[in-house]
Amino acid sequence: MRTSISLMLAATLVASTLVACGDDGGGTGGGGGAGGAGSGGATSTTTTTTATTTTTTGQGGDTGTTTGQGGDTGTTTGQGGGGQGGGAVGEFLPLWENVAYPDDGGRLDIEEFSGLTAQVRVAGTEDVALELTDVTAPAGAVAHLYAIGLVGDGSLDAFLVNDLEEVPTLDVGEGGLRLAHFAPDAPAVDVFLIDADGNAIGPFFDSDQFFYPAISLYFTGPEGVYDAAIVLPGDPVESAIAVFEGVEVIADEYATVAAIGTIGNDDLDLAEYLDDLAAPDDGFAGLTFVHAASDAPNVDVGVLLP
Repeated sequence: MRTSISLMLAATLVASTLVACGDDGGGTGGGGGAGGAGSGGATSTTTTTTATTTTTTGQGGDTGTTTGQGGDTGTTTGQGGGGQGGGAVGEFLPLWENVAYPDDGGRLDIEEFSGLTAQVRVAGTEDVALELTDVTAPAGAVAHLYAIGLVGDGSLDAFLVNDLEEVPTLDVGEGGLRLAHFAPDAPAVDVFLIDADGNAIGPFFDSDQFFYPAISLYFTGPEGVYDAAIVLPGDPVESAIAVFEGVEVIADEYATVAAIGTIGNDDLDLAEYLDDLAAPDDGFAGLTFVHAASDAPNVDVGVLLP
């Protein structure tokens, strides 16, 4: 069940898309385009978004890159220590509480806001693990916020995705799927989906463009249960370095399949999340938080009220 939250703010919106900040103030990459398609009836639009670059793979392996927005969207501070961290002030309003890895905290429809500070805290404490400043959620936006990276090596970070970028229309019997690379120590990879008859659909990317951290646009395919074969860029499906079973393409639904965990800790895995792309009510933004940082404890996520 979706929850609506009013922050009771008189906010002036400063952006037309939901933004949060990257390291050193870099924005999330924009861009997009129609991507390559595999066989077996799946249509692929595989634009990958990283913290600074978007890579579009088109038909025939043509590849272009789009640089992200400029550095005026704020900063991300990791490992904030205790208390408010980073000198932030204001009452902490928890939006998602006690979210465990690798769970989806669920979608919240939140009243539009701009210029707020968001924090990821160790659940039940005031210890700030991650802080994002100058966060804006304009009315009508639908987005996912992923906690990624590792606490142990100081790479804990946030990855914000505009869910409504070039969403394909689903035909009868089709579902939408996108792929995410959130495994910090895994190399650049490519992906095939293998249907129940053993047919390989893909590969979905070109060269070594699907690297951590990245997420593709949605592509469409017939409903069914698939195996996901992970290969090194340019390798055939027969050379898969890992095969994961049970990837579902669900008719009339959109979902994200993410590589999570790490090779070093021997917990590399795939997680699948259903994505709610429905338009929020007037004056609200639809936000979903996913805990994809494998060594981080349960967390609370919220904003500091002015």
